[in-house]
Amino acid sequence: KGLSVFGTVTKSAVATGADLIGYSGWTSSNYLMRPMVSSDNPGSGDYSVSFWGKTGTAAVQVFFSLRDPNNSGVGWIQMWYNNANFAFGHHPGGYITTPATYADNKWHCFVGTRKGNTLSLYQDGELLTTVNNTSNPGMPATSQLRIGNHYDGQYALNGELALLRYSLTAPSAEQIKKIYEDEKFLFQENAACTLYGSSDAVTALAYDEVTDRLHVGTSSGRSDFQGLRR
Repeated sequence: KGLSVFGTVTKSAVATGADLIGYSGWTSSNYLMRPMVSSDNPGSGDYSVSFWGKTGTAAVQVFFSLRDPNNSGVGWIQMWYNNANFAFGHHPGGYITTPATYADNKWHCFVGTRKGNTLSLYQDGELLTTVNNTSNPGMPATSQLRIGNHYDGQYALNGELALLRYSLTAPSAEQIKKIYEDEKFLFQENAACTLYGSSDAVTALAYDEVTDRLHVGTSSGRSDFQGLRR
């Protein structure tokens, strides 16, 4: 279920020489969007939103939104930055708002989960806060999945995004810690994370338990991975 680009969204490496790409240039007319599909709606079940972000200061910035642009008062799910606080959750029912170190021009990993009857918000693998929530957001079928600004085009993100994911599952605290520890290396200078060469057809695999490296063979040669890094 691919997203469409509206306006111009800038793509650039997350660090000098890195393979991983971040997205920026968000405005009221520059964003990513697609119409919501029925499988986006968690109902009363679990869901999660995760991403890496880097930004400067701004009063309100929206990262992720599932909301009906023509009926904004009904059910929605959002993750946003609000006057030095991070916010995540859904309506009706409530959401988490907590202070978070974000507007420091550094990459940070944020994960919001609704697991069972609990909303939780994590930064860089660590739990910030939780709140009880038993409600069903019940988004209308006319809702939009939008990244980079609000449902009405306001509150554009003043920064970059990478590796944004929305899921109808919620990872555990241990999994969230591992996600952060594995992915943080991709934001370093010259970090490689793609297969060497021009082919993505893998012809051989071997794992070295001594060095904890995965060897991946293609027609272009061998790529050695440690975690997600080549």
